[in-house]
Amino acid sequence: MNKLVIVAGSPNSGKTTTTKIVISKLIERGYSKTSLEGSNLPNAINNKEEQDKNEFVVLEKDNTKIAVITFGDIVAQIDNVIKQINLDDINCLVCCSHATRGKKVFEYFHDFIGKINIKKVKILPIYKNLICSHNRENEENEQLSQIIVDWID
Repeated sequence: MNKLVIVAGSPNSGKTTTTKIVISKLIERGYSKTSLEGSNLPNAINNKEEQDKNEFVVLEKDNTKIAVITFGDIVAQIDNVIKQINLDDINCLVCCSHATRGKKVFEYFHDFIGKINIKKVKILPIYKNLICSHNRENEENEQLSQIIVDWID
């Protein structure tokens, strides 16, 4: 992995929406969904309702792989997915993280980032709360997703 994007924020700040738009934009740019060898995904999320709401995908184009996790509410779910990803096999990981309500997920990613060699991995932390709740959610999510796609592609 040479790039990491974490979209952090409060519940209902648009983290999942933004990252789902990132997936759509990458597909528009020619990426296609692929799978990771040896992984048991998307079975990492046991609850069918959660599977429908949340998404984990790996997109590939020209030997570039981008993994996108559109959920960030429960540490066990995120950890289950991340443990199945060989970070050496992907170019970029895009994740969501709660930044409030106990901050367990936020602390998980804080620890995760602490183990990364930042001389080799560029990290883009985004605090979604700064660009939400202005009664223009569509425009905010669209703009932020475009910034992410431009940065990783």
